[in-house]
Amino acid sequence: MLNKKNILIFKFLFIFSFVFFNSVEASDILNKANKLSAKSPKLANIFLSWDLNDEDVLNLSKWDLIILDMEHQFNNPDKIKKIRELNPDIIILAYISSQEIRNDVYLYDYLHLRKEILESIPDSWYLKFDNKKISFWPETWMLNSSNLGATVDDKRWNDFLPEFVSSRIIASGVWDGVFFDNFFDSINWLNEGNIDLNNDGFKDSSISVNSAWQEGNIKILKKTRELIGYDYIVLINSSSFAPYQKYVNGRVFEDFPISFEGDGSWQANINSYQSIYNLNTSPKFYIFNLTNNSFSDYEKMRYGLSTSLFFNDVYLSFDDSIENHGQTWVYEEYNFDLSSFNKNAYQIGKTNIWRKDFRYFSSLVNIGSQEELFELTKDEKQIYDWYPERNIKIKPFSSIIIEPILKLDGTWLNKTRYQAFNYLGRITHSNYVINNNDFTEKAIINYQEGRQELLSADLSELSKFRENKIDSNNNGFLERVEGSVTGNKSLVKIFNQENKLVGIFRAFPDQFKCGAKVSVGDIDGDGQAEIVTLPDWGGPHVRIFDFFGNLKYEFFAGDKKNRSFYDLNLRDIDFDGQKKEILIATY
Repeated sequence: MLNKKNILIFKFLFIFSFVFFNSVEASDILNKANKLSAKSPKLANIFLSWDLNDEDVLNLSKWDLIILDMEHQFNNPDKIKKIRELNPDIIILAYISSQEIRNDVYLYDYLHLRKEILESIPDSWYLKFDNKKISFWPETWMLNSSNLGATVDDKRWNDFLPEFVSSRIIASGVWDGVFFDNFFDSINWLNEGNIDLNNDGFKDSSISVNSAWQEGNIKILKKTRELIGYDYIVLINSSSFAPYQKYVNGRVFEDFPISFEGDGSWQANINSYQSIYNLNTSPKFYIFNLTNNSFSDYEKMRYGLSTSLFFNDVYLSFDDSIENHGQTWVYEEYNFDLSSFNKNAYQIGKTNIWRKDFRYFSSLVNIGSQEELFELTKDEKQIYDWYPERNIKIKPFSSIIIEPILKLDGTWLNKTRYQAFNYLGRITHSNYVINNNDFTEKAIINYQEGRQELLSADLSELSKFRENKIDSNNNGFLERVEGSVTGNKSLVKIFNQENKLVGIFRAFPDQFKCGAKVSVGDIDGDGQAEIVTLPDWGGPHVRIFDFFGNLKYEFFAGDKKNRSFYDLNLRDIDFDGQKKEILIATY
């Protein structure tokens, strides 16, 4: 049995070994942050569950920034390592409460760090009134963050916390930084205003309480930076108080729009964000956390997504509740290509609608409390619409995302939804449908050269292979690429202009016998044609090769577990003349 001294030695060796083999490099944090700053949309997950299973690991790796409870550095270091392997660019912050401690830690075997903190806190460090500890959240006691409380060994809570963050969290090598929860700039509302910071037995005035609290919190931040430097990320919750901001990289707006930010309006919250943006240290991170939701509240999710897209370095977080941050909800809109915006967000006339335009989509947000009517042009539609309408009612505090109405020639399945993807698997168009009632749902419509022609082939036998004649090497020789039908190996064959086989490779492993749909074109803008492949039947696994059969890119155009037939087309849907997008139908 280990005594207390041996336990401390064990903890030190555990931390030391973890740092030695897995330490997060500060230079890597900046590189990752720079990449994320250019990404759109940016997604954050405040995942505060004490459990972390294999499914959570896989799901959490899909976010750009995650906040995990600090206890995972002891309980699940291997799972954090796995998340980083799945997403090397992810930012992972350690959650720690800045001004309170749980008082029930001995009921749980896995709260190592909280037990260590609790055992280090002398009674004089607690926030009290009439010698009674004050509580803000169930099962917690507040700590006295001010400089007015008693010292023990020349230290207060605002000395201990930065030292703990430095020596026990950052030194573990697990994290890219820390997230301080409940970093208040006022406490005169707490305990009905009954607070005694200097423990003299008398109630302190509201003004003096808040001033002392702010002074103590500034000390926490300043000392944290003195100990860990500015290479690690520090975020706070609950405050845009200006004197805090030069020490932090940004803040979380929990339950956006926050009711106590100004008048609680959308605009007041945005004003708060804008007021601190130039004060914060770089790299910058802001999380708009929309909570108290159900998974199916798509309108609210899009409202948060669109709002986050309007501003610099803002990450969307969408989850269940303040009491239960612990979901891995994924929405198709998270995979939209919302890059390359044409200009900043702008207001539509005298309405409360704000709009921002991207390469493939536009997002509109109604920030007002009244419903607004918006008229789309004849070339626009809402995402996913089969039957586009021009006049759209946008509810208060909600958003719509719109996209162009595509006008494409070629051969398409009738009454079947096509989605468009870029070569990295991001969605570039949500819903392209040819809807012609002259034909059955299992018909193909051919619009080439202005003709409409019903092709009578059965769907299961459609397009055994798709022929593409293309100058793939810019050498004047046309080549034809041929795929294979389901039940056969997924062979891709390349023929020259004399119909001679000049190349052959497998798109997928032989055991699947899924065949291969093929289509050819320049999909990444490098001036060279690629061969895009999909199973003739199977999962939506897109694999993209060069003409030597080397794999260049791959992604799943939907749930990996789906099993379907597919149609595959390449088209330049944004008419940039540089590359084609990948259009896929499932049937």
